[in-house]
Amino acid sequence: MGLWSFWSSRNETDEVSSNLQSDSDLNQNTTISHIKRDEYNSNIDSANNKNATSLPDDLDQYLKNKESKLSDREFKKALKDMGDMSNYQKAPTADDLTNPESDYQKNNELKKQKIEQKAQQIQQEQQQQQQQQITGIPGNEDESKKHSVSEMFDVSKNFKPKILQSTERLTQDEMAEGHTVETYKRNYPLKESVLINCSEIQMDFMKCLSNRSFTDKFVNGECSIKAEFFHSCLNLQKSAFLLFDYPSMSKIEEFESIRGSVDEVFNKNFKCLDDVQNDEKYMNYTKDLRLSREEFFKKYNK
Repeated sequence: MGLWSFWSSRNETDEVSSNLQSDSDLNQNTTISHIKRDEYNSNIDSANNKNATSLPDDLDQYLKNKESKLSDREFKKALKDMGDMSNYQKAPTADDLTNPESDYQKNNELKKQKIEQKAQQIQQEQQQQQQQQITGIPGNEDESKKHSVSEMFDVSKNFKPKILQSTERLTQDEMAEGHTVETYKRNYPLKESVLINCSEIQMDFMKCLSNRSFTDKFVNGECSIKAEFFHSCLNLQKSAFLLFDYPSMSKIEEFESIRGSVDEVFNKNFKCLDDVQNDEKYMNYTKDLRLSREEFFKKYNK
């Protein structure tokens, strides 16, 4: 019985010692793991700091051997630009965005006021420029010397403001009238109008060709004279139409008036080819043509 008790107490003592040894080993392993973790973190921080403040060896050696192509002025300018970039405003925090008394909100308010003042200044300058374009009155920076538009009209009675061109759309009647004028100009251009005025002389020449004998046509030269008179009519009336500036007219009554005036002056002075070749009658023709042109321009305010 005494031997069994001794053996049991010894086993318990060995078990306690074993447990104490296990706890000691566990604590030692934990301590070692903490030390290794701290060393690992320290190495990572050291490597990060080294990467942040230094360059790789190959790049550092390359930059040392590389000659700079920048002049001193360009290098200083680059440094200044880098300094400007480093002064950029930091991103606002949540407190900056929510707190109306924060420096961020105050700076934004100041910037907003400056922008509004600048916009008002630009708007005032634009209004002054528009007023100058309409009235022709030069602006003055001194407020005490500025005058209203009505005051300027009272002082300068002979002043006439510029009348801007109306931007209103054409009415239906105006559009229809414009279409009619364009149609008339296509139907009666300069060449066609001259030919119409000389159509009677042309018809007389055609009758001569159809009714006369071969001898009268070519031997006696009667039809040749009529043909030459017809060509003289075309040349003289074409010059007269250009003298009246026929192609630039804008109303049908103006076209009709030119056609009638030119034909009337021609028929008044020339009845045959001999009249065209007569110097006195030709001078009378040019005189009558100039008078008719002056009357036309006076009538239509040209």
